[in-house]
Amino acid sequence: MIVALNSKEEEIQNFKLNNLVAIPMAVILVYLGVFEGSITFGKSLLTDNKAQASNGIFDIANIMSLGSDYRGYFNAAQGYRSLYDENQDERYLNESLELLVKSNEINKDDPRILWNATYIYMKLDNEEKVLEYMDELLTKER
Repeated sequence: MIVALNSKEEEIQNFKLNNLVAIPMAVILVYLGVFEGSITFGKSLLTDNKAQASNGIFDIANIMSLGSDYRGYFNAAQGYRSLYDENQDERYLNESLELLVKSNEINKDDPRILWNATYIYMKLDNEEKVLEYMDELLTKER
């Protein structure tokens, strides 16, 4: 009888320990799934020329990342650049540039950020910044 009680108590203790680990793991998995899903879904919208919708999705990704993942900012910058290409409105270039600067603050190792920022500075006729970013790119690419 005592053996049966001990095993039942052990089962209850193991169940509690398993839940102590399983619940936080499940929360993390859901969080990562939603975050990665929002990046993927936003990219697919961007590919389908739905830049405004994609930027809304990237805004969600940026909120979820708490400012620690550059991909949402970088992809949203691509969306604003697409909006500029459609409308030729410079405010979209400025929005894109702001997001690229934020992306570069988070991840200084991705040359695509600098290439895109250089492109925008070229569109804005800021030759000084173009040369600065091109120099930085060439330095990193060596």
